[in-house]
Amino acid sequence: MDATFRLADGRVVSKYDFTHAIEDGGFTLYGWAGSQAGVWWIQASGEYYGSAPFRVLLTSHQTAKTPVIIWQAHCTHRGGSEIEFPPGRLTGWRKIYGPAFVYLNSGGDYDDLWNDAKKRVASTLEQWPFAWMAHESFPLERGQVTGQLAFDDGTAAADAWVILAPEGTHWSRGTRGITSGPAPMVLDISAWSRFDRGVTLLLA
Repeated sequence: MDATFRLADGRVVSKYDFTHAIEDGGFTLYGWAGSQAGVWWIQASGEYYGSAPFRVLLTSHQTAKTPVIIWQAHCTHRGGSEIEFPPGRLTGWRKIYGPAFVYLNSGGDYDDLWNDAKKRVASTLEQWPFAWMAHESFPLERGQVTGQLAFDDGTAAADAWVILAPEGTHWSRGTRGITSGPAPMVLDISAWSRFDRGVTLLLA
């Protein structure tokens, strides 16, 4: 679907106006609101995305009849590749997408609905990783890797990205995000943080 419209004032609106890069964190909350009700997509973590944080995801389409919310669990924009699934019967490989939530709210105007949705996502982020998510492929015990970044030539580290990824395929060509194999082995996991936000990486 490539819904593109020219508005009365001459502006052109297309599906690519409703996108975000994983790096900007916008995947935690997006949706649509009318004059009295809103529908929102909420997720606390993008760890399942492959080759993060630099992929760009579609979030919505504005069709001729109705808006659509999109959950693009895997993205090939910006040079990404399709995910490769090794045979489960041979490797025991498995993967979870999400968890993700649909949140409906009503009352007030657009700003009220948006602010209420932001409060809900803040509450959701505080609960992650979710204790109720009892699944062997969703580790509840998480560790932290912290450190300092410095360049030998004195280059400032501001805005640099720190990315922790498995050996082998370069992280930018990875497709699987967080996955698991026969317990307790973790086959494929990446974590990332922007230096100016503090180098704190959460790992399984």
